[in-house]
Amino acid sequence: MNRVFYLIILLGLSLQAISQKLKVQGEVVGPDGLPLAGVSVKEKGLASGAITDAQGKYSFYVVDVNGSLQASAPGYTLQEEPINAQSTHHFRLQKTPILHPRVLLGSRSFQHADADTLLGSRSISVKEVLPLLGVADVNHLLSYMEASFNARQQLSADGTFQLAPGSIRGLGADQMLVLVNGKRRHQSAVMSLLGTIGRGQTSTDLNAIPLAAIDRVEILTEGAVAQYGSDAVGGVINLILKESSQELLVHASSGVNRASHSLGQQSFDGLHTAANLNYGFGLPQKGFINVTGDFNLAQATNRAQTANKNSDMIRQQFGNPQVGSGALFLNGRMPLKNESELYVFGGLSRRNWLNLAHTRFPGDPRNIDQVYPEGYNPQVKSLSDDGSMAIGLKTVRKGWDIDLSTSVGFNQNRYSLTESLNPSQGPLSQHEFKAGGFQRAESMTNIDFSRYFGHMLQGVNVAFGAEYRYETYKIVTGERPAYYNYLFELATGAQGFPGFGPDNATENSRMNADGYVDVEANFSPNLRFDASVRYAYYQNQGSAIAGKLGLRYIMGPTLSAKVSVESGFRAPSLPQQHFSSIYSVYQKGVPQDVLVVPVGHPIAKSLGLQDLKMEQSQQARIGLLFQPDQQFTLGVDAYYVQVKKRIGLSSLIMDPTVAPELDALHANQLQFLSNALTSTTTSGIDANLGYRFFLGEGSLDARLQANFNWMDLGANSPSPLLDGKSNPYFGLRERYLLMAAAPNSKINLSVNYKQDRFNALLRLVRYGQHQLYNWNEELVTYSPKLGLDASFQYLLQQNISVTLGGENLLNVFPDATSPTLTETGGSWEALQTGIAGTYLFLKVGLAF
Repeated sequence: MNRVFYLIILLGLSLQAISQKLKVQGEVVGPDGLPLAGVSVKEKGLASGAITDAQGKYSFYVVDVNGSLQASAPGYTLQEEPINAQSTHHFRLQKTPILHPRVLLGSRSFQHADADTLLGSRSISVKEVLPLLGVADVNHLLSYMEASFNARQQLSADGTFQLAPGSIRGLGADQMLVLVNGKRRHQSAVMSLLGTIGRGQTSTDLNAIPLAAIDRVEILTEGAVAQYGSDAVGGVINLILKESSQELLVHASSGVNRASHSLGQQSFDGLHTAANLNYGFGLPQKGFINVTGDFNLAQATNRAQTANKNSDMIRQQFGNPQVGSGALFLNGRMPLKNESELYVFGGLSRRNWLNLAHTRFPGDPRNIDQVYPEGYNPQVKSLSDDGSMAIGLKTVRKGWDIDLSTSVGFNQNRYSLTESLNPSQGPLSQHEFKAGGFQRAESMTNIDFSRYFGHMLQGVNVAFGAEYRYETYKIVTGERPAYYNYLFELATGAQGFPGFGPDNATENSRMNADGYVDVEANFSPNLRFDASVRYAYYQNQGSAIAGKLGLRYIMGPTLSAKVSVESGFRAPSLPQQHFSSIYSVYQKGVPQDVLVVPVGHPIAKSLGLQDLKMEQSQQARIGLLFQPDQQFTLGVDAYYVQVKKRIGLSSLIMDPTVAPELDALHANQLQFLSNALTSTTTSGIDANLGYRFFLGEGSLDARLQANFNWMDLGANSPSPLLDGKSNPYFGLRERYLLMAAAPNSKINLSVNYKQDRFNALLRLVRYGQHQLYNWNEELVTYSPKLGLDASFQYLLQQNISVTLGGENLLNVFPDATSPTLTETGGSWEALQTGIAGTYLFLKVGLAF
């Protein structure tokens, strides 16, 4: 990894050598003629720029002597002035009644140069991308636009099927913090037991927020625990909701998948229909309330056909589940007197999933032939309700920007089954069951202070604040026939998903309190130093401290660099600490009933398992940005992340010391969460290259993104009573599944051409290889795959657009294998391109 950092530094020195330089300087004053500190002065279209000092003075080097300078500051109207090869430029800014501005993701200062934006977080405009996307949800957008982000629909038959957990740089789904309008978003109540991303983890359900409600998505691909708190080990995603008013936007779309590898004769399946509406109501003094309604209905896909002429088939229905959803979101702000404003945002969503479990064939002990003589496919249904609401007040007192807010969020999931049976009930078994579920809620109160001191050094921003968070987690019992065993010799519970019984029921809560201090000091117009420290207390975990140091240096008008190091933490979630259940998994086609227990369970204690501890992280990052003109941009990041005491879901085990206890609970395998690994180490390189130029009568925007990622796992971390058993308890299969969250490389090439009413997008994505252990304990290498997407938009009128497009046009699938050896029970694992196949869509957009 040291070689990577040396190469980045060498690249930076080489790029600096070819920088063009013309020094510009001047003074910025307000309408009263007094100097203004903290004003951003930059070269239009480039990252080069500076912040004015206490005397309102600035100086920096520009690239284009015939370009323009822009001066801007919160509360003032932006001014622009041509350079005309002159070195001195003065500005007089006029005040404007605007709402409180937003800070950049990764900073708590309102004063910043464009280099901070491009070197820190990336921003994706939803308005520009949404018309060209086939499947319009947040996970799909991020996978489409960010090479270091991966998310895949999980295909297992338990409750995991409703998730498409996301991951930054191959780290855990629970090591990525999600914000909405800069405020922490609650996590899902679902903890994944199967799958290739998020296994044994809880994550934020990004798709519960309609994409049509979002203005832009900001991505910070570096650790930020000291700035934002637990979970931000891998990075932060900030969803900025729309603020437009007096504008109506409507989108409707429909699409189908090519039904290759389906058992039926149809050519297409998975019909997906979606519609959304967004409208902003204007309020006095430039206030607004922006409202979004969203509806989606997707039929299931079926990819059950196998490579061996279906001789090893164990699922007659295998593919993406059927899902219907509806959501309502709002975002509003109302200016008040004395430089204050009230804001509110939040929403509700409901989604229904239907997935078919592994087939129970005739003669199967889990079938009763006189009830289902041809076998049956249990239907597992999930009803998920998600809601959130935040309200806050922003004001200014004695130069301090103050933000006081409170928020609540909840996620609730209920499971039911149809076309199933409980074999232990015999032929009179009911066929429909209510299996129970779980729910999770969070309430949070924040207060944040920030102030820019223009007279200190070349400008210093000081911020501090506190957060109080209260979390609850509850497992709800299903009806007795769903989980109960009426005849010991036969299989237990409703087939497909027995749900939760009294032994699983739990209700837990905890209180968390954080406090932080954040300082950003400009030692010169080109050099800024950042420092953050956070203290956190968790009611059932104790306390932890996180710290971060950063340095941003503008080497010249075309080249900037940023370096950061951080020591952080992540507290285990309540589901990780308290979840328990019995579920079925098929090993080599043979069903196994697995008991999942928390570390506090008597069985876990008898094996010497200890309470979950906080994960500890250390990381470093160096980034370079080269922008010689308004057309070309090159950014390179090298990163290193080490996570100690990594929490993981164990292998499926059968320990003779607990065999009687498992037998009494009608289970034959055991699984649990623990701090399974002494450490994991992730390192890699992100590269982003953009080139924009005029072509004919239009413009072409070409972007190349690449992520190269390597993960190494440390030794297993057994407890004293697990001497000699650590390897079987967290075996090679689980170690490789932990590394499967991301391919070893992902390369995106997109070309966007716009001309008058025509807009075309062509995208190639190459997924690197994966390696997994199958049920035969064989290491399987999944070869790299190439996907191709294309979409074409035409404006029939200025307010009416039509888009035709296709995703995965080459109909690429991961490498196939025997369904008896995969975790999914189909011929493919949930890797790379997924298994939906080619998706063709038509979309219509209206704007009024």
